[in-house]
Amino acid sequence: MRKSMISVLLMYCMWGFLCVTVSGEAVVLSSNGLDLKNLSASPAAQAMPAVKPGLESPTEGGFVFYNRQFITSTFGKNRQVLLTFDDGPNPQTTPVVLDVLKRRGLKAIFFLVGTNVRKYPELVKRIHAEGHTIGNHTFFHLNLPRFSADRITQEIRSTNALIQGICGAKPAVFRPPYGGINKAVLDIVKNEGMSVMLWSVDPGDWRSRNMNRIIDNLKRQLHLDSGGRGGIVLLHDTLSSTAHALEPFLVALTPAGAALALDAR
Repeated sequence: MRKSMISVLLMYCMWGFLCVTVSGEAVVLSSNGLDLKNLSASPAAQAMPAVKPGLESPTEGGFVFYNRQFITSTFGKNRQVLLTFDDGPNPQTTPVVLDVLKRRGLKAIFFLVGTNVRKYPELVKRIHAEGHTIGNHTFFHLNLPRFSADRITQEIRSTNALIQGICGAKPAVFRPPYGGINKAVLDIVKNEGMSVMLWSVDPGDWRSRNMNRIIDNLKRQLHLDSGGRGGIVLLHDTLSSTAHALEPFLVALTPAGAALALDAR
């Protein structure tokens, strides 16, 4: 049996994940979670070089995930893949993504933009009802370091309020558009009681808008042809090419294209 293993993280919550472990010819749902506090205290985290002066160190609970080097080190070594989708929801493409995830019994993080949340509340309800994690991606998709602290706070709070009004729960995780982050953004997000999550794998779906190229880029960046390496994957559920690339990409995550076998414990 092939000894190398890849894990697909299913659901981010404030302090952990559920993951699917790819082993042999089946994918089995595991109840083993990843504790962010344990991750931040791990040898990989302790060995990380210091982040930019003025930014919080990667040993503060959920805030570990804004350091891309830390993401690459931790997720890569553990061969764990977390699927995240930005900019939605979109009535044409988000349902396609949700259908694929539902069919395979998988969960993901959807970082939603406030303007789209306001337009498509029923889609937000579906994302939440199907067990996915909803994150905050600002209201107007702004590059936050260019704006005042008051405007940054408004972008985050207005989106949180809108999502909470629809789903009954305030988002616990935040992703800044364009990965734009500085000390002011971090301080405000922390004051709102949220964690920041960036990414380590970017197939450039927003650039190429080509299904085959997206799949090839994902396979290459995750080293699927040589045992696999993990990471946090950045995708956009607003793009048709991405929505239709998801199924073949998930097949590529399993040895010989084996089907997902779920242990529903």
